[in-house]
Amino acid sequence: MARQTMNAGLSFWGFDLLTLPGITDPIAVLDEAKNFFESIQVYSTPGKLKNFRYSAQEVTAYEKAIKLLGNLDLLRDFVMTLSPVASWLSTAETVLAVDHDWVKRMKIAQRDLLDSLRQADVTLLSSQAQGITAKLLQLKKEYSNAYIAMHTKARLGVNDDKRKAALLNDSRIQTLNKLSVIDLMPRQQLGDFQNRLAGLKSCFALTEQNLDSTPVCPHCGFRPLLNESIMIGANQMIERMDTELDAMVAGWSVTILGNLKDPITQANMDLLRSDDRQPLELFIRSGELPEPLDNNFVHALKEVLSGLVKVSVKAKDLEKALQVHGGAATPGEMKRRFEEYIDQLTKGKDPAKVRIVIESKGE
Repeated sequence: MARQTMNAGLSFWGFDLLTLPGITDPIAVLDEAKNFFESIQVYSTPGKLKNFRYSAQEVTAYEKAIKLLGNLDLLRDFVMTLSPVASWLSTAETVLAVDHDWVKRMKIAQRDLLDSLRQADVTLLSSQAQGITAKLLQLKKEYSNAYIAMHTKARLGVNDDKRKAALLNDSRIQTLNKLSVIDLMPRQQLGDFQNRLAGLKSCFALTEQNLDSTPVCPHCGFRPLLNESIMIGANQMIERMDTELDAMVAGWSVTILGNLKDPITQANMDLLRSDDRQPLELFIRSGELPEPLDNNFVHALKEVLSGLVKVSVKAKDLEKALQVHGGAATPGEMKRRFEEYIDQLTKGKDPAKVRIVIESKGE
């Protein structure tokens, strides 16, 4: 067992305990003692002991090995007692940002503990283990409290989860989904919104007991380092996205309204049947989309706007086209580069029918 311990090593929180005072050259000491004790096994009877060839001084020389075995047992017990908590804390460290207050406190505690171990008397470790354990458990509790607070902020609770579900099925999203079939609409904007909303995670099952065995929520795997919503708060994100949805509907309405007032579109409207044209004319006068938005209205919109040509401009491509290499550009040069880029995009198309839509990401 002792040799297995030596081969496997005895490490605590990254520190090799076999380098402690009193554990000098342990393998050689134990091997020599092993050979000695094996050699005296032949003296198994009183008669054979009469021929015992070792002196008392030679026998007592192996007292060091006996003490070493005792020290190894103490170290092994120390590691078995404290390593689970230390390992838990090391894992917890990877969950939080390096500049988090808890990580800083844990690092200080780890440094102080290892410094004291380097000077420790091995025979006293068992009596010190209880105090060390208490300090480590306090760190564990502090982490759990901090983690649960961040988890609560970054995850949707029961009520917010219901709000998310309601928002995913909101009539405004249904309106935008119907309008997205029109080529002129920035449908990527809607897709991004829906992805962000769907990405807000719900979890209201975490308890402090769940963190006993692992420093990460077993229900949702929340890791603050990988979660942006912790900066704002998931419930506030719901509020923002609700407001953003209103703004999106308003923006799309303005876009449609502006294009309906275009002379080309007005000419197309004259070709519609009266039943299809009247809802569009009412929308032009009121500026408000009908609720609910029926398919006939969308179909009529698509018909009258079909003469317009959508040209998508990706933000990255526009930035690349305007980028000047080797210095700054004058307003005139920048204007020329922009016009050349637009001319390239609209080449072969009727400029009067072209409508440019900025896309933040490629569809």
